[in-house]
Amino acid sequence: MSKTRAFVLNVLFPLILVAIIFLVVRMSIADREIGSLKKQIAELREAASSTFEQTIRRFDDFDRRLGEMATFSKKRATPATPSNSQIASAAPGPKRQTRIVPIRNVNRRRDERKEQELKLKRDLLEFSSVRIRTCEKHAGRTAAEEVSNRCEDRMQRLAARGNSAAQEWLGSEARDKQQIQLAILWLEQAAKQGDCAAMNKLGAIYAGRNEQTSDTSHEDAADSTKALYWYGKSAGLGDVSAMGAIANIYQEGRLVSQDQHEAILWYEFASKEAFSNGGGKLGSANFASVLGDIYAKGTGADQDKVRAYEWYSIACADATRWNVAEDQSCMARSKAASELSPVEVAKAQALAVEWEKLYRPTAWADRRRAELSLR
Repeated sequence: MSKTRAFVLNVLFPLILVAIIFLVVRMSIADREIGSLKKQIAELREAASSTFEQTIRRFDDFDRRLGEMATFSKKRATPATPSNSQIASAAPGPKRQTRIVPIRNVNRRRDERKEQELKLKRDLLEFSSVRIRTCEKHAGRTAAEEVSNRCEDRMQRLAARGNSAAQEWLGSEARDKQQIQLAILWLEQAAKQGDCAAMNKLGAIYAGRNEQTSDTSHEDAADSTKALYWYGKSAGLGDVSAMGAIANIYQEGRLVSQDQHEAILWYEFASKEAFSNGGGKLGSANFASVLGDIYAKGTGADQDKVRAYEWYSIACADATRWNVAEDQSCMARSKAASELSPVEVAKAQALAVEWEKLYRPTAWADRRRAELSLR
């Protein structure tokens, strides 16, 4: 009996020792992973502490670059013959002092934008009222051509009075009829009043694309400088679709030199901007999913399955929160999870949660309250 006990002890002791060593090694590896995860979360928090200021500075820098591009384009288009004013300025005489333009005040710009938005809302109300009365109300009792002519005539009179919604409508109608120069004329008038939809349509025309079908039906009007200018103006006002369009321009490299790093930055801007004009909620979910594809496939960035899972998780949460139909980001997240270890999945989930707390604070609080109420 003692021999059997000694034999069992001799066999079990090494196994127990090996198991203990294995557990210690696994715990040390897990500790390192958790330490690395905490470090990354701390870096993410630190990087996001001044996100708003960095975003504003980036938009200002982008606006400045667009201004320089536009100035260069105008100079290039100007004939070489000097004008009378240039000859007069070249004549000898006392030098004029250069006026230094002060930096624009952020609060003043915000107030101006509020006034712009109020006018846009008033214009939209007036436009909707006229459209219902003129373009739709008697459509069943009048010939379609007569209704169309009366509607266009009424909209032109409304646009001539400065109604931005009517100007944008006339520009869209002209674009659909392939009257590109007329479309640009009307859309520019609306865009100068702060209409983001008009800015985006101008950007699409100058990008050589049909905004609705995404084909290249306006190739003859393509102008990379003007496309970036108008998309940049709209993006500066927080429009998600404009940010995504700029990202797409840099990703494709069709109008400008291909720059995947710049494309990723603009996709990130679009994903962070949860609320915007023109269906921003849907756009932010789509662009987060695009970032997931970039990191999953390694196109434009080093392949990183953890970051792919993080962005798919963010896109899935947005799509679920806003009831986006036929969204594939949740399925993509599950596929990415199957290619990661449990520790990597936990790391990606923690990064996605931290991102949501930073950029979806209200939605995150609502989600936590719902989870606690089910317990």
